[in-house]
Amino acid sequence: MVHPTTSFKKFMVGIEGRGRYREHLAKTYLQDGVMAPLYRLPTDAFSTSFPVLLAEGAIKGDEVQDLEAFFGWIQDINRGLDNANAAMHSGNNNQLQLEYDRLRLKAKELLDGRQGVEPYLARGRRVLARHLL
Repeated sequence: MVHPTTSFKKFMVGIEGRGRYREHLAKTYLQDGVMAPLYRLPTDAFSTSFPVLLAEGAIKGDEVQDLEAFFGWIQDINRGLDNANAAMHSGNNNQLQLEYDRLRLKAKELLDGRQGVEPYLARGRRVLARHLL
């Protein structure tokens, strides 16, 4: 394991704290039934720290893939939330329902995975566990 740098520690702490918040928001989406909520899942820790961590060699191989998969999924959910919001504002109820159904699936896969695929949230947390626990 590479010695944790300040950037690495900040990134991992950000994943830990925001990971719980992302989990809360995904569960909220599944439970509340609001088709186009105003919130988005946070991505700032990844966007600012991930390139630095790669350059420093603090994460490699499967950790890079796990974090990219995790944050790619978060970005997909946020894009879907934007699409749902646009559909709601345009009055396109059919498109809003399609986005809602797709977002529910994405939120479930973030939290619970699907057949043979580990949950994306767990993949991000596994990287955290390797370096901070």
